[in-house]
Amino acid sequence: MKLLNLWVKTKDHTIRTIDDDESVVGYIYTRGRLGYLQTFDHAKSYATITAEKALYEHRRLAHCGIPKLKATSGIKNLDFHCHACHIAKARRQVSRDHQPRSKDILGLIHADVQPMKPQGLGGYNYYTIMVNDKHQVPTIVPHKEKGEASQNLIIHCKQYKTQIGRYPKRVRLDGGQELKIFAT
Repeated sequence: MKLLNLWVKTKDHTIRTIDDDESVVGYIYTRGRLGYLQTFDHAKSYATITAEKALYEHRRLAHCGIPKLKATSGIKNLDFHCHACHIAKARRQVSRDHQPRSKDILGLIHADVQPMKPQGLGGYNYYTIMVNDKHQVPTIVPHKEKGEASQNLIIHCKQYKTQIGRYPKRVRLDGGQELKIFAT
């Protein structure tokens, strides 16, 4: 059986190099039902065996992190690359920078619909919250059905037009279906 640049002899359980000298670099043994790999301190293949052993232990311990692997296995050289862990990591970097605020009073309005638990006075089950991005002042409008949210947002924008003289430049929505009439 071949392990990277090593050769395992099944009769005497030794691990040898594939080179011409076929020097012994370690051996395999089992304790209970668990197989172990013991290596000798040879500079030529020690790094390769240690990296393979670290990767094997990493997989055996359910893809644990480096600190846990150091604590449990006692391996000093943890120079390995786990393809499964690499694929599972997030691909997109999350920005921790603050989003710039709107400089205009009607530059941006945030809107979302939330359920009201318990039911409000008058039989209201939902409320739409609209927040002006410049001043962070919320406006809350209650309604009985989730589908009424679009109409409430349209009425709210018309009130801005009546009071200030123009509509909001942008309205940021969360993509929910309850505001689809307003978005179209």
